[in-house]
Amino acid sequence: MGIKLVLFSLYFIYLTCVHQVKGSIHKNLRYFETLHANELTHHIVKRGLKDSPHPYNHIKEVNFKTHGRDFRLIISPKRDILHHNFKAYEVDEDGKEKSVHINHDDFYNGRVFGETDSHVSLHMEEGVMTGSIHLPDEIYHVEPSWRHMPDLDNRTMITYKQSDVIFSWDHADLPANQVGPRICGYVKEGKELEMDEPEEENKKWTSEHHLEKRQIDQYEYTPTKTRCPLLLVADYRFFQEMGGSNTKTTINYLISLIDRVHKIYNDTIWQDRQEVDGFKGMGFVIKKIVVHSDPTRIKSGEAHYNMIREKWDVRNLLEVFSREYTHKDFCLAHLFTDLKFEGGILGLAYVGSPRRNSVGGICTPEYFKNGYTLYLNSGLSSSRNHYGQRVITREADLVTAHEFGHNWGSEHDPDIPECSPSASQGAPTSCTPTASAGYDVNNKRFSPCSLRSIRKVLQAKSGRCFSEPEESFCGNLRVEGDEDCDAGLLGTEDNDACCDKDCKLRSKAMCRFRVTAGLVTTVPALEKSHAGKMEVDSVKEVFQRSEEKHNVKYAEYIGDGDNNTSKATLDLDPYNNDPKVMKKERVGHVEKNAWEPGSVIDKNSPCCQNCQYMRSGVKCRDAQYATCEQESRCTGHQADCPKSPPMAGGTDCQERGKCKSGKCIPFCETQGMQSCMCDIIENACKRCCRSNINETCSPVDSVDILADGTPCIQGFCNNGHCEKTVQDVVERFWDIIEDININKVLLFLRDNIVGTVVLVTALLWIPASCVIGYVDRKRRREELERWEWRNKSDLIHPSDDIRRIIHVRVPRPRNPAASRNIPE
Repeated sequence: MGIKLVLFSLYFIYLTCVHQVKGSIHKNLRYFETLHANELTHHIVKRGLKDSPHPYNHIKEVNFKTHGRDFRLIISPKRDILHHNFKAYEVDEDGKEKSVHINHDDFYNGRVFGETDSHVSLHMEEGVMTGSIHLPDEIYHVEPSWRHMPDLDNRTMITYKQSDVIFSWDHADLPANQVGPRICGYVKEGKELEMDEPEEENKKWTSEHHLEKRQIDQYEYTPTKTRCPLLLVADYRFFQEMGGSNTKTTINYLISLIDRVHKIYNDTIWQDRQEVDGFKGMGFVIKKIVVHSDPTRIKSGEAHYNMIREKWDVRNLLEVFSREYTHKDFCLAHLFTDLKFEGGILGLAYVGSPRRNSVGGICTPEYFKNGYTLYLNSGLSSSRNHYGQRVITREADLVTAHEFGHNWGSEHDPDIPECSPSASQGAPTSCTPTASAGYDVNNKRFSPCSLRSIRKVLQAKSGRCFSEPEESFCGNLRVEGDEDCDAGLLGTEDNDACCDKDCKLRSKAMCRFRVTAGLVTTVPALEKSHAGKMEVDSVKEVFQRSEEKHNVKYAEYIGDGDNNTSKATLDLDPYNNDPKVMKKERVGHVEKNAWEPGSVIDKNSPCCQNCQYMRSGVKCRDAQYATCEQESRCTGHQADCPKSPPMAGGTDCQERGKCKSGKCIPFCETQGMQSCMCDIIENACKRCCRSNINETCSPVDSVDILADGTPCIQGFCNNGHCEKTVQDVVERFWDIIEDININKVLLFLRDNIVGTVVLVTALLWIPASCVIGYVDRKRRREELERWEWRNKSDLIHPSDDIRRIIHVRVPRPRNPAASRNIPE
């Protein structure tokens, strides 16, 4: 019994210490849900009769339910993220390459049905999804669960909101005098090259480019080469941990990640000042992926970024990676690893510069250092955070995007209000592209300082190594290059009222559809029976030609399928203006309702109607209480919806907060206090505040209950009760056991001094107490034995003095009188 008690005590103390050190997915997410592949329903909406590279030749619909809402995704294959000469290789320990075939049609983009301002980026592999769903009020993420919860089925996914993400660089829970881990960094090399540039050569170069510079200053810069070709390299650690030791899974993960990062950059307007226009549409294309399946064999004295080494200095690793000669053929080369770096660093990159002869970042010349030729168009990202756990997909996206930001020319933001707002203003992280957790649903990822820095580098260098977008063609619904507009499928047959077949605005037309991605094809909107859908599919194609010829773009098809109704629509008015029905037709069991073109809003832009700017005052964006933004209205002289003005100070926003300067301030801060978490179980799921960091945390109102899924002292709130999470501790315990080594033990002991003292004390005290108890029990037992022996007259205790005993046989006397006379 005593041994069991000792082992249990050690196990409990060890788990307590492990709980403080090793993280789980709960360290990254306030709330998440699981979704099994069997819960997805998907079917083909449109399949072309002939193979075609057109992205909308194949349209798919995916349905599932999570976070209390039904998602209906309309998606089509996305091929533009891969270079026309894209190659993928698996590399063994001897450096031999083996080509790997990748199915390009496993990557999709699209939209959420019924959401006018939505975007879906998705990868599907055997029914398991990885991707993001952008909605006006929230961004949802989905990824396989096995990377974070290995006990679950491999066909299980986790889904979470971006507002529930706890990023590694969030340090809100740290004391004021403690600095959090440094998540990212950048390196500058070759400063002497910038300083030693001949003055006359500078003057000559400045004179030659005077006209170009003047045009740039006047914001007339319109780049045509907008894609940065990438080389992506995964080391053997990343292959094992994030790729599950599967080459295709690793490659698919990287492609999907870059696709999401590309959207961040492609949607950004690179401008110097807010009052003037900038340029946009800059992004990435993947040209080559290399996956190391095994550690690289090296000769004695050599170093390789993929060799077996337990601990790397992050800067040394980046420098060794930059020695690869093949980097010169790419705009950027990026290494993905699963190493845990000192200080919690997740990424490092060489920063770009607009100076002509500078090295580092995009389109850089080679650089010589310590006898090696370095190609400094490189960076790296790690999937292992300072908790020692795998980062979630959203965090990996932002880390990679941040390092690309350094390569493109952004240093860390200076400590000025414009680029580094205070925490009370909803500050983003110090990383360049930021996506603040919580209420910042718009995710303005680049600060003004970063926009200015990157803009200068793009103007100076993008023409050297960027390429033109290969997916650029008239009819892909994207306004690219010298296009004025792009009407998609309608435009290719010259049937659009605003945009001709050459993607130019027609005479008197002022605007047209300008989106980065979307669908304007006929898609099912309601499906109640298979028969009804078949009728709709067969009949709507009959109507479509006549609609295009007569400029009817908004139609609804209703088929009963022998009294089982099914409906399909073309894109209808997103602002519910009740368009006037122009004509009704019926073929068999299918009825078509068409509306007059002039009675609906062409979805050219939020403020574009019938190819003209909408009148001033028309609402184009609803009020957003999460971000304290008022509704926005058209100006009458532009097609885009203007920036929403901030709500008045004191306006209620989410979680009982108040608006201030366009930000939602939490409730406690509005009362002059600090938000905190009550550590008493009875109050754990009540809203709590404290006057300062040294004061006790207490509830502000007994009836102010936190929402389900909110973190509490021992888990998460559910119906006002703080439920304990047990799996968290057990999972962390086995994480420690599986990959234990002396370095991790020493780091653990150093980082957790309190737990270390408790553990060491327990290791000394428990054995000592056992020994003392054993000795005491032995002494008591000996004393008891001594007492028993002493109280027995017929026995001699071994400790008694040795006496000589003589036994005398006395004869029995024959008469009593004689016996009485015998002397003693």
